Amino acid sequence: MAEVRFEFQRPLAAPLPRGPFRQITFQAEQMLADGDLEATEQENRWRRQNGEQYSAIDFTVRVDVHFVSASGEASRTLGPYLKFRVVDGIAYAGDHVFAFSDRENRDWYSLELGRHWTKMVIVPAAV
Repeated sequence: MAEVRFEFQRPLAAPLPRGPFRQITFQAEQMLADGDLEATEQENRWRRQNGEQYSAIDFTVRVDVHFVSASGEASRTLGPYLKFRVVDGIAYAGDHVFAFSDRENRDWYSLELGRHWTKMVIVPAAV
């Protein structure tokens, strides 16, 4: 069964591996793993509920990404991406900016799709 795995990164310590999960959802400043709160972005850091802080999230498996609107409309699937990273409210696919968190609208803006979405959803790559 395919699964999503990622690592929380911080400059002066070893990464914290997490997973497996069925899906990761970014909604506003929250990161949910299979529906449970995993971390919240505050002041350019990902903060876990235990108080630990991390600078980035690196996905360690190939992933597909789609977006969901407030009405529940899902975008087409984008990917697969071998390298996917989220840091400081910006999602990178490879070395390119893929999407960013719009803090005023409390949503995500997809550069590829050219519009705002309520959620960015990461799942295991289908291919």
